[in-house]
Amino acid sequence: MDKNEVIEKVQNERMDKQKQLEKDYAEHFMEEISRRNLIFSKAHEMDRKVIICDIDGTICSQRVFSKERAADDEVSFREAVPFTKRIEYMNSLYDDDHYIIYWTARGYESGTDFLEETRKQLDSWNVKYNECIMFKPNYDIWIDDKAIGVSRDTEGSISDFKPRIEEALSRVQYPNQK
Repeated sequence: MDKNEVIEKVQNERMDKQKQLEKDYAEHFMEEISRRNLIFSKAHEMDRKVIICDIDGTICSQRVFSKERAADDEVSFREAVPFTKRIEYMNSLYDDDHYIIYWTARGYESGTDFLEETRKQLDSWNVKYNECIMFKPNYDIWIDDKAIGVSRDTEGSISDFKPRIEEALSRVQYPNQK
């Protein structure tokens, strides 16, 4: 085999490995989508809602970031203070058999997996949940037809948190409902 044939063989092997990796990833992704669709369908069959909730700035304090983010901003969640009343309300939704998913951007920028640390923190605050998911993308504004906004404050007030969630829950209709 000459030099060019060896190079071509190595490149082909790399391409084959890359294609297999992409195929494996796609299969894993589709399995996860199927699992989530099953959860969603089963929750609705039982007249329960699937509720996704952010963590930082929603059920606990969050440092407000500046354009010049400090290196330690990503781990500032370790100093977060829980908003007890909001957690109690979210726990009541869990106790009513709704499926609660906490989705956070912790580790999104660096690719660091803070899942176990986040679970331990939630558990230490007595947060009830079905799932905790990492790597929610960073954004400045989230626009969605099902999203609700709650005020970001240092006290974790329940004054707009609970009524906005309850009003949104009352509007949810399943496809087979009229």
